[in-house]
Amino acid sequence: RLINILLMFLVFLNKLKEIIKKKKLLVFLIFIFAFYFNSIYSNIGVLPLDTFFHFDPGFRIMQGFFPIKDFWVVSGLVPDLMQALFFYVLGVSWNTLVIHSSILNGIVSVSTFIFLKKIGLNKIYALIYSLFLAILAYPLSGTPFVDHHAVFFSLLSLYFFIFAVESKKNYYWIVVVTLLFSSFFSKQVPASYFASLLILITIYYCYVNKTIKPLAYSFFSLIFYLFFIYFLLFVSKIDLNSFFIQYFFYPPSIAAERLKNLTNFSVINFIHEFKFILIPLVILIILNFKKILKNSSYLKKNDFIFFIGILSFAISLVFYQTITKNQNLTYFLSIILFAYFHSLLPAQIIKYKKLLINLILFFSFVITLKIHFEYNENRKYHDLKNANLKIAKDAALIDKKLKNLKWISTNYMKDPLEEIEYLKNTLGVIKKDKRKKIVITNYLFFSSVLNENLHSPSRSFTPDGASYPRPKNKYFNEYKKFFKKNITKNKIKVIYVVDLEPSVVSNYLDSTCILDQSKKNKLYIFEIDEKC
Repeated sequence: RLINILLMFLVFLNKLKEIIKKKKLLVFLIFIFAFYFNSIYSNIGVLPLDTFFHFDPGFRIMQGFFPIKDFWVVSGLVPDLMQALFFYVLGVSWNTLVIHSSILNGIVSVSTFIFLKKIGLNKIYALIYSLFLAILAYPLSGTPFVDHHAVFFSLLSLYFFIFAVESKKNYYWIVVVTLLFSSFFSKQVPASYFASLLILITIYYCYVNKTIKPLAYSFFSLIFYLFFIYFLLFVSKIDLNSFFIQYFFYPPSIAAERLKNLTNFSVINFIHEFKFILIPLVILIILNFKKILKNSSYLKKNDFIFFIGILSFAISLVFYQTITKNQNLTYFLSIILFAYFHSLLPAQIIKYKKLLINLILFFSFVITLKIHFEYNENRKYHDLKNANLKIAKDAALIDKKLKNLKWISTNYMKDPLEEIEYLKNTLGVIKKDKRKKIVITNYLFFSSVLNENLHSPSRSFTPDGASYPRPKNKYFNEYKKFFKKNITKNKIKVIYVVDLEPSVVSNYLDSTCILDQSKKNKLYIFEIDEKC
């Protein structure tokens, strides 16, 4: 698939000189490539919890039910709202979900091209690196996901920070704050790490240039967004205390557990995992350190500000990836770092310069190719590395809203049809029950497919408690009250638990609330006293 796509692009190379002269056309081609590439790979395979993470939440928001108030969330507010908007405009379907992430992949790729042009690369080189990034950015996941949105909004804020410093245009600082807010309300980390470092860099920049305007524009933008958030909470009738508990207080209790990963930190494993990032990063650090030793006034130059901005972004991502231990999504960063290194090569002719440029391009190409075949072709991000993707089935067999998705998941790698039949039968059972009900599952498309709000008390139900409080967590009682309130408010009479342990219900309801409990083929059914 990658070869076919690249061959299609090579057709344009015969007329590259003419295309290069037309910047708008070039930007359009980058966007189309990035959009099309992500669309292809997003349609192959699923990890239901991640793949559909914003599917039902987007649908529920469109129906007038809001995160925090109607279902427990710990991140993802911006992607949820964006997905609701996409569903409202384009209709509720798998294709609309893919369009969302594909557009963002296009925006990030085009922005990278513009950024690389700003820092001195010519159009051809900027084009090449942007296409490499388009392959390694959103396609690893394919569909909208909190981590990717947070990372790419932070990346865009870095670009606009550099644009602001380079152009002296103060309105760029408003854009920087806007993007950081979007990143934070996609996921608190790495946004909070990077934002903290960027604030310090901005203060340093203002001190060096004896100006207060960047801080002033940033501060008033911050105040505006704080009032804007408060206005949204007020209009949506979302309790302020619930907002702080779910989005600010509970997540650190999860992070405290994950920080324990650092106690098992291995230098060798760290170097192995991040080698493609560390190689250009170490080179950049050495180059800038030599410049500082040679001329201390370099510390006041814009080039140094650019460097510490990029360094801060890289550190934030690497630290975040280290403590989360999720599938690695940072490979695109190596392309940006190599491209930035390329831009720092002196304009005058130096010995071995052409060889060095060719080596940078070669390494970038090899990294792109390796990660593409490991992650995109094998869908490693969805734990499908060992699956035979050729036996995937059309998800339209489940429902027409999922048309074009080739269904195969890690739990049924050898027989996707078995999972499809299970889901069809389960959906049929739930659809026949006309009572007010809750459906708890990590197949996060049930509400959308049944065109019914199924009142799930949490967006998702990860076994490690990352998405909702488990027993022994200090916010367990808060969630227990939230769970019961959801039952009484919506007059729930039955709860279905699909392919999860019954403890997702029994831990949060007193025995007097459960009138009866039964099990049918991985489907737990709880008859509920709505007055409990």
